Amino acid sequence: MKRIFPHSHSRFKPNAGGFGNGIVRYNNKEEFPKELPTTNDQMAVLQSYVAPKQLYRVWFLRGKIQCAVVRHSEGALAACAASATSSLQAHQLSSVVKEEIEGKLLPLIPDAHCGSIEYLTDHSQQKDDVRYYFDVNLLSTLPLVETVSNAAQVWGPNYDPWMELANAILDFAEKEGT
Repeated sequence: MKRIFPHSHSRFKPNAGGFGNGIVRYNNKEEFPKELPTTNDQMAVLQSYVAPKQLYRVWFLRGKIQCAVVRHSEGALAACAASATSSLQAHQLSSVVKEEIEGKLLPLIPDAHCGSIEYLTDHSQQKDDVRYYFDVNLLSTLPLVETVSNAAQVWGPNYDPWMELANAILDFAEKEGT
């Protein structure tokens, strides 16, 4: 079988690991290994690398958007919008992005009660309206409000995504009778 290098810039992304662990970028055919690295669960994605202009993470709960952040990090591989090496800023999503996520993406995973979706905008594009959705994380770790700049201004002064999740779990348990 002939091996074909997928793109001039690619990245290998393990399924498990979290916070960008194990992500490797290959810039050209010569850097591409004869064998890809092994992963904990034997699952990974080889995808085109897109230099991120901005990287976003959007948390959802019961089919609706909970909160969103934009990640600020120089020279990153677009590994993870909640990475410890990133600074997070609360983000107000446009109605177009809300509709894409709530109206098109979340219906594809109807049994996913909570989690997050990551997307980026591309450096090579002239406008921010080109988005690449690249990761879905079920039961994704929510941000701590105190670690997100301008959270009170964007999400509201008393909003806590952890309390919203806790209340949703209690509501679910009561409805299920457990």
